[in-house]
Amino acid sequence: MIPISYSFKFWRKLRLRPGSRFRSKPTRIKALPIGIVALFIYPVLAADGDVFDDWIMRCDPASETPRCYLSQRAFIQGSGERVFELAVGQLGKNKQVVMLLTAPLGIYLPAGLRVQVDNTTTQRVALLRCNARGCHAELLLNDEFLQLMKKGLKLNITFSDSALQQFGFSMSLKGFSSGLRQLLAP
Repeated sequence: MIPISYSFKFWRKLRLRPGSRFRSKPTRIKALPIGIVALFIYPVLAADGDVFDDWIMRCDPASETPRCYLSQRAFIQGSGERVFELAVGQLGKNKQVVMLLTAPLGIYLPAGLRVQVDNTTTQRVALLRCNARGCHAELLLNDEFLQLMKKGLKLNITFSDSALQQFGFSMSLKGFSSGLRQLLAP
């Protein structure tokens, strides 16, 4: 369990107030040689490091078949410390599209996260586990929610700290549609 004082120190360090917003910025990395080889073997898949506006394709070169996902991260301006990570990929044999969310430590776990595309209906997402990287949640994306994300401008995410103060920020959906099309290509 995380001490409450840690939570307060964390948010004070961020200099955030309830309702404040983080600015998201994608990390750009160069394609790895393994990713380039995989591109020749599987020409319809995007290469590791391909950028789709505000989203980046990341691939796991260690797996037998390339497993790729779209990713976007939110950082604290100035320090560059990662605060939030969002990844969308396919899981399981049925290739269900899933959104994996990694939130900072020190949030109020029972409240979970709330996710909303632009000003549509808010979906509550339960937190599954926490580790040194943060608290993790996953959301199975149905066709309706995927269509909202493809057409939307921003994904609004809100959560509460241990003092039950709400914090929120937006992550850009610019490039999500083209990245998802490449990700889901057969």
